[in-house]
Amino acid sequence: MPMVNIEISTNLEKKIAKLAKKFDRDSDGFLKDLLVRGIEEYYEDLEDLKAIRQYIADGGRNQKMIPMEEVLREFELEELDLGDDKPGKKVSAKVTKSSSAKNPPATKPSRKK
Repeated sequence: MPMVNIEISTNLEKKIAKLAKKFDRDSDGFLKDLLVRGIEEYYEDLEDLKAIRQYIADGGRNQKMIPMEEVLREFELEELDLGDDKPGKKVSAKVTKSSSAKNPPATKPSRKK
């Protein structure tokens, strides 16, 4: 594996050493992990940028909009969880689930009198 030498400021070196100590790591290993993570995130950002450019090239906001009810029905959901536990953060829609071999129609329990 190739060796990389970089010059960093004393201030940055101290910050790296402090963080490495906090996570019970040696500075070199910690710096290597930071570098790898940074490169991975950089490539993810490039992929996101590519997707954004494609979205704009395809017409951006002028593209056909799909109603939320249709999206929920497509994924057989009754509501969309936005990942926030606070009340009022879920998008609800009354959706009739379609039946299929994988999802047979729900049957109501019989009520005995």
